[in-house]
Amino acid sequence: MISLSDVESGESIVKKVLNGIGARLLLLGVLGLAAALWLSLPWRAAILSDPLVFITRGGVSAVWQTNMRATSGVIYGTGNALDGLQTSQVFGLKVLNSRIQSALIPLLPAGQTLRLQAVSEGVKAFFAGSAIKAGTARSQVVEVPFPPAGAEITFVSFSDLHEQGGLYAQLAAAVDWPSVDLAVYNGDMVNSVVSADQFSRTLFSLPTGGRVLPRVYVRGNFETRGEGARDLGDWLLPPQGGRWYHAFNFGNTFFIVLDSGEAQEDNIPQNSALADFHAYHREQARWLAEVALTPEYAAARYRVVLVHAPLHRAVSPDFDRIGQWLLNRKDIELMVSGHTHLRGIWLPQETRLPFVIATSGGPTPSEAAFVQVRTAPSGLEVKVVDVNGQVVSSAVVKQGK
Repeated sequence: MISLSDVESGESIVKKVLNGIGARLLLLGVLGLAAALWLSLPWRAAILSDPLVFITRGGVSAVWQTNMRATSGVIYGTGNALDGLQTSQVFGLKVLNSRIQSALIPLLPAGQTLRLQAVSEGVKAFFAGSAIKAGTARSQVVEVPFPPAGAEITFVSFSDLHEQGGLYAQLAAAVDWPSVDLAVYNGDMVNSVVSADQFSRTLFSLPTGGRVLPRVYVRGNFETRGEGARDLGDWLLPPQGGRWYHAFNFGNTFFIVLDSGEAQEDNIPQNSALADFHAYHREQARWLAEVALTPEYAAARYRVVLVHAPLHRAVSPDFDRIGQWLLNRKDIELMVSGHTHLRGIWLPQETRLPFVIATSGGPTPSEAAFVQVRTAPSGLEVKVVDVNGQVVSSAVVKQGK
């Protein structure tokens, strides 16, 4: 005869079996979900955009997008063969960026066409002794023309669009791109820097009329805000000695690129008192004092300053050191700026500065404009053009005023 205790014992066994099956099913479900997530993520590296080329300290920086974390490099040349190779590394370790990749090409090939191809190797996971890699991707070969030394050039400058891609498209439609040699993005192109994905939506949506042109990115005060602002240099500047301020020869013009940084004091809420632009501007002023001593500066026909905040608008006390140096120069013809959201050309009698200032506009159709400059033999032909392609201000700036 089966006793009550036997029945209870049997029920206990059944419960244990069922509980064991349930635990296994749960484990299998978790493993299945993990596998599905693993498979849904990018499993092979892909390059999502052809490289953009930014003039920077030490040459040009090629910048492109990938679909995953990757190490990167670039092969390049100025002839038929791509016989140069540059990997992105710091102290021997390859840089491992999330979605925006860059590599320095250590030359500025005057009068030649630079040909380059980006290469990225995906890294899916990284462990102490090994990494799971996800293949190698290559971009199309892009060709970037550079004008001969001493040649007349035309450049355009945009600023303060604050992620208004449609507004940029309107302005770009008014540009005669076949005549342009250089595109300048003069700060505040974004509202802050949050992540690589957010920044890339603006950066890679700045077309230049179907042409691949050299570019310059000037940091504005809004590019100093947000957690991702500390990564911006990793994405756009060379890993070895990159700086937001630099100088370069392009055609018949010597360009000085300055970084005005934050437009307010270091303790503003937007930066949570996690900034020290005073020290940074002192560092920049020391560098600037050496610029005019270079033979390239002396030999140029024109000298143009690119800076986000113009000097007739206060930035920080220590930026005054930079301003004072510029005030003492009599051989700088033009400063191209943004920041004010006012479009126009500002003459020395208005600003009490020794050079002309041209400013692009702001992030609304009624404010938006771009600056166009042609470095002609007769002088710098400066125009400020609105979204309808109308010239709202113009001037000819003579050499050595």
